[in-house]
Amino acid sequence: MKRPNLFSLVVALLVTSLTLKSCSDNATTSTLEDQDTSEVQGVGEEMEEEWEEERREAQVELQATQNRIDQELKEIDREIETAEAESKADLEQTKQELQAKKDEVDQELEEMEQATEETWQDLKVRTKRTAQDVDQWFERRAKDIEEAVEGDDGQP
Repeated sequence: MKRPNLFSLVVALLVTSLTLKSCSDNATTSTLEDQDTSEVQGVGEEMEEEWEEERREAQVELQATQNRIDQELKEIDREIETAEAESKADLEQTKQELQAKKDEVDQELEEMEQATEETWQDLKVRTKRTAQDVDQWFERRAKDIEEAVEGDDGQP
């Protein structure tokens, strides 16, 4: 039997070592790619959770605004029942204004249900603006009532 010479052994060891190194590099690269993918997915999921949480909070706030409007509409209806003709016309106009605000809020809530991560930022801005408009409407209404009461009492 012929014994392998030293050169053949060195070549065989070199080829084996390069093959093993190549496999090791591929495994390491694959592991690193998997880690990168996992980290990116983790960040993506975290961002998705963040905008969805913002949306849920905004929905709760807008639903509270919707409930406030509903209560005020009921109050206006009660006032209309007992009001005199002139006051009744003013109350009807107020009711129409408030109903328009309610329609806006209802529309925003509906759009929130359909929102995606891509559409959320624009919707969030519009929703805040709608909530502010409703709050301003209530402030004006309170001021108008206060002025009307002062006028009825003959006080400045």
